[in-house]
Amino acid sequence: MTVEESPFAGAHILMVDDEESILKSLQRSFRKSGWNIHTATSGFDGLDILALNHIDLVISDMRMPEMNGAEFLEQVAKKYPQTVRILLTGFSELDSAIDAINKGRIYSYVSKPWNDEDFFQIINNGLQLGEVARERDELLELTKSQNEQLKEFNEHLEKKVKMRTAELEQTAAFLDQANDELKQSYDATIGVFSHLIELREGKRGGHSGRVAQYAKKLAESLNISTQNANDVYFASLLHNIGLVAMPDHFSSTPFAELSFEDKEKFKEHPILGEAALMSIPFLHSAAKYIRHHKEYVNGSGFPDSLKGDEIPIGARIVTVLNDFDELQMGFITGQPESPRSAAEHLKSHIGIKYDAKVVETFLKVVMPGGGQVSEIERKIEVHEVCDGMKLARDLVTPGGILLLAKGQRITASIIERIRLLEKDTRKKFNIFVSD
Repeated sequence: MTVEESPFAGAHILMVDDEESILKSLQRSFRKSGWNIHTATSGFDGLDILALNHIDLVISDMRMPEMNGAEFLEQVAKKYPQTVRILLTGFSELDSAIDAINKGRIYSYVSKPWNDEDFFQIINNGLQLGEVARERDELLELTKSQNEQLKEFNEHLEKKVKMRTAELEQTAAFLDQANDELKQSYDATIGVFSHLIELREGKRGGHSGRVAQYAKKLAESLNISTQNANDVYFASLLHNIGLVAMPDHFSSTPFAELSFEDKEKFKEHPILGEAALMSIPFLHSAAKYIRHHKEYVNGSGFPDSLKGDEIPIGARIVTVLNDFDELQMGFITGQPESPRSAAEHLKSHIGIKYDAKVVETFLKVVMPGGGQVSEIERKIEVHEVCDGMKLARDLVTPGGILLLAKGQRITASIIERIRLLEKDTRKKFNIFVSD
């Protein structure tokens, strides 16, 4: 890449130096870049320009009278945090440069004399960082907007939505420290949606997380590309996002127990889930998998009655993982099944509901023991729990918060805590112990 080939032509760059000759030299170096270059001979003039113009990136000399580069960039960081900051310094100004790094939170510094091509590349990298940050903020804004839309569907969730908005602000603060990788921003956005779903899952608490637990590994075991495996993981986390817009009992009642009208309404949730995510480019594939995760290979599923390979492989994966977990919660047969019984259900419905290769790979490669469960587990209520019992599954609150991991022994203090939580939340815990 040369100084004639900037991929960010049109960007606005402010150069601040008390020496006119340095500013002219910088302008000459980058005259063919396509950037809109603003210049200032002092930090005060630079702040005036920033107040009147959108500036993508600032380059400031360190040694200037009245306000040095470190002080100027500190002001820029406070007033215009999204503007990328670069310090121009001499080798003798190392201590001052460190001060600028700490106070001005600069992206990079360049030593005099500079190499034009190296400097050009540093500026391009900085502009790319700014673009990543803007994309991140747009995703966060989109998430906030969708939270508000969901609030209109469910007024009684207003308090929870406000709590979620506060968590989003905390997430945004964390992302400000990790904006060098766009992937982290994407993951955070997925987490926001996932947690919002958890707030509505009720008796399904923790369901989406459990489905996603095996999704990526199963996809990779089926030799699916890394990108598609990520899409399967995203779809697994968000497959029930369409239920957020539906009445609460849709999330707590087995499908077979719904009325005919409710069943028809329930069948719309994959379509709503797809629609909610289609405006986010990196979730297009995941949205497609979500639309088809209730399809069965014999064409008996919904919403499009697809058959066999007409169903995207990502959707076929989510179908198996979703049903495996819902079987254990009692949302398919009406009674909670053990992992062993759930595995047998999958095998007995190969070619009817499920893709043979997906089920076989899940049971043989992903699940320890190929779907065989060595211990017999049973579901009990809190009044039946005894000190020292061993958990057969993770113990989570109805909201999906982990209290105790699978395999741990239940203590008297945990039993008392469960009693209090059930009393406070008015919801019963799903407690599975092994003999």
